[in-house]
Amino acid sequence: MFNYIELGRLYGVRVDVRLTPEYPGYIRVVGFHRYNEVIIEFYALGTEEEAAIELVGKYASLEQAINSIENYLGMPIEKWTNFNKTGEFPSELENQDLVSQITKSHRKLVADIISQRIKLPLEVPFVSKHEIWNSIEEYDEFMKHHS
Repeated sequence: MFNYIELGRLYGVRVDVRLTPEYPGYIRVVGFHRYNEVIIEFYALGTEEEAAIELVGKYASLEQAINSIENYLGMPIEKWTNFNKTGEFPSELENQDLVSQITKSHRKLVADIISQRIKLPLEVPFVSKHEIWNSIEEYDEFMKHHS
């Protein structure tokens, strides 16, 4: 896996892809990118083309990034999967009320990011690649006008 991550520094390598029980209807993807960046992305099911939320952490070294993600995932690098190679990506939910579930989960995800309750690796700060609202009330107001 280390070799894939090392080579993937030019293209990005996904090492963890899973449904998130804390945000039903969302998939969390952990990937290694260039310049020792780790990106944690959240995709609504059925929207694999564009992440709803992307959080980026920059590490001093690739080794530091690997150690951090081993702790975050609770498993050593030897047990990771190269999802770029397998192409696996969750595609279904047991619950058919997907739109309602994703809407509620997106609001909870935004609220957890704003309040810093979201579980992220602790070794470096993670910042959003997109605008994040200052408060959940600001998010709610935005959604009233854009949904």
